[in-house]
Amino acid sequence: MSISSARAPAASGWVSSNGSFFNTNWLTLSNETDPGEDSDLYQDQTGAWGYNLLAVTSRPATNQSDVWRIGGPTNYTLLASNLPVANMEGLLTVPLDTNYGPWAGKLIVGNEITNTLYSIDTNGMVETWNLGVPGFGIGGQTFLIVPTNQDFYCQDSIWPPGQSYIRKVPPAFFPSQPGYILILQCAELGQSYFVTKNAAWLVHWNGTVFETWCLILSDLTEGPLDLPDDFDYVEKGVFAPIVIPPGP
Repeated sequence: MSISSARAPAASGWVSSNGSFFNTNWLTLSNETDPGEDSDLYQDQTGAWGYNLLAVTSRPATNQSDVWRIGGPTNYTLLASNLPVANMEGLLTVPLDTNYGPWAGKLIVGNEITNTLYSIDTNGMVETWNLGVPGFGIGGQTFLIVPTNQDFYCQDSIWPPGQSYIRKVPPAFFPSQPGYILILQCAELGQSYFVTKNAAWLVHWNGTVFETWCLILSDLTEGPLDLPDDFDYVEKGVFAPIVIPPGP
């Protein structure tokens, strides 16, 4: 399943697991008439959202984003509109569990340009969150519930185009108790400056506030745009109950 907001109106398509069947125009979000390239799609795994699809689309002309709840090709609802930034990526529906504090049962979406998170309930009520350490907040493009005993894999892309890698983090680096969310943040560039850095954050509700730990932080420093030859973009990631051995 994929979603494209790089055309007007934004549309979603699918490919079967064996690649034999596909439909590139399964769903059209008819009200998305000013699409941008940033978008994302996620299927609810908790049941709190009816196992529906959730999508975020961007509108760069107005610097805004929309969030959609999708029950089928003719059954979709604009859940939250005009979020104040056009570079939204990453969605997660959080289990209806008190270990997750005020995020329990809600949809989380983030922006790694402004280092801002948004929680959205099933009625479309939006709350803004600014977490992290002073001067370096948490935005993110991948949000994952931390499972027990699973390796974490992420894509590490090299710029200029060349070799890319799949990075692996073993389960010993993650807490085994429930209630932790991993947020992966990719280094992004502004017109003249690095505006975010590669980072992986753990977020946990301690009963009063969200606590955060930075597991990975690139050595990039903010300053005038000057890409080294092997500048890395740490992109999407996933936990998996498989063990992939190191490559040659």
